[in-house]
Amino acid sequence: MKSIVVDNLRFIHSTHTLVRCLGILSKYVKTIGSNQTPKEILKQQLIHWSAELEGKSEEYKNHNGKLTNKKKPTTAFNKYVDLLEGLGLVTSFGHVLSNTRLGSLLSLFTKGKDDFDFPLNFQEKLFFLYLLIQKDADVIVVILQTLNKAVGPVNQAYMQMGFETSIEDRLQLKEKFATIQAKQMIGEKLRVIQYEWTKPEVYSEHIIAPRLEWLADLGLVEMRKQAGNTLYNISGKGEIFYKSLDDLQGYEMKDINEDWLIHKAFACFAVTLLDRSTISYWGNISLPERKSIMKNYLLQTYKLFSTGGAMRMALYPSMLYISMKLLAEKGLLSSLKKLQMN
Repeated sequence: MKSIVVDNLRFIHSTHTLVRCLGILSKYVKTIGSNQTPKEILKQQLIHWSAELEGKSEEYKNHNGKLTNKKKPTTAFNKYVDLLEGLGLVTSFGHVLSNTRLGSLLSLFTKGKDDFDFPLNFQEKLFFLYLLIQKDADVIVVILQTLNKAVGPVNQAYMQMGFETSIEDRLQLKEKFATIQAKQMIGEKLRVIQYEWTKPEVYSEHIIAPRLEWLADLGLVEMRKQAGNTLYNISGKGEIFYKSLDDLQGYEMKDINEDWLIHKAFACFAVTLLDRSTISYWGNISLPERKSIMKNYLLQTYKLFSTGGAMRMALYPSMLYISMKLLAEKGLLSSLKKLQMN
């Protein structure tokens, strides 16, 4: 497989062992909507929602990272706010939160979804898979690589045990082949790991535990309880996803870059999340049909992402929205680049 140019460090910094549920991120942005929402009001609304959902959804009740436990508030609320900011989904001004355009896009994908329908819908899965691989590929890939090599299911302690060495080895190799800007970011992260991670087992718990459950929410990892222990293994979809990633400069190390996100991401997501027989290709349908579909979606995106009085739209969220809607609603696969050209 063709090697790729290392163009970025992809590592979310604001994670905590309490933030283990992607569905809660969706609920935050849906509740905020187009408003500027004071944190305390948002907290009250979400605590009430969580307490009620515990009684309605056995899946939520048994999920780690809840906002309530037995209907009593946990300390997770502010940790989720930190993660939302780290992912670029919300911004805060003092004690007030607002959705970014990216957060508004996620909110759109929850539209029409019942407040107490807990599992992620297909569009949410697409969105989170794109976002996490864009923002956090260095950690996500290490986790999938470790699970892919493991012989059978493993526990969290196993995953944490070798994480510091694995991420350090990965970043040292990436640094050798990185662009100047990426080399600086990777080097700074390496220095933090080498000199500030005085208790790697503590840091790795806050890194590994949430991501294992995010990947489980997306169907790339399987979890099961056994004798009071939680065991993890890579799923069939996880194997497909991992093997679809490019190799780094001829080494047995997977990575992604901006070019991959533009040209290959949605093909990878489609074969991971969908039955291949249901996928059609944007370039294979007739030009009149493409024009008709694109006209409809462009009208939608203009209403959603207009940047002012002029006839302009924010390109990035617009293209993401169209690509995800095409795949989710019509089973049509297109890269971001091809959409921009049509």
